[in-house]
Amino acid sequence: MTTAPTGLKTMSLFKLFEEFIERPGLSEFTRQKYYYRLRAFVESNGRLTADDITTDMLLDYIESQQLADASKAIIRQCAHAFLAFCEVEPNPAKSLPRWRETPRRIITPSDDHVKRALDTAVLMCHSGEAAAVRDGCIFALSVVSFSCSTKRNKLSGRDRRYVYPGGSVTT
Repeated sequence: MTTAPTGLKTMSLFKLFEEFIERPGLSEFTRQKYYYRLRAFVESNGRLTADDITTDMLLDYIESQQLADASKAIIRQCAHAFLAFCEVEPNPAKSLPRWRETPRRIITPSDDHVKRALDTAVLMCHSGEAAAVRDGCIFALSVVSFSCSTKRNKLSGRDRRYVYPGGSVTT
């Protein structure tokens, strides 16, 4: 990673941002992403130094734009990279929330699917080829392990299809 120029503690955000997006080895796509995502923030705070940037300033900037969670996450990543380039410690972007747009999926197979997977694993184990036997044993172990954890969740009342950050659940 290319480091920031010397004297960065006294440089304005304008100058640091220019150095950041014009550094050698940065693809045009990445350059445009940083410019598009951070330009407005730098324009509104350009006279400050990088050390003057706070987590609250970044959060206010992100929240003021009414963006989807995925876009907020991209801005967080861009701000983190920029402030790391500026050698700001601790990095204020690190304290920002980690937004997620999509829930984590938990797939629960039916008993028929588990039986078919185990039948396939048994056939692999009886094929006679060492690699197929090894793969069949690994496959059988993973099917049984997943099946047991799924059944345990059903018995404990934790059978959930989608788990959203923060604990909300839908089936």
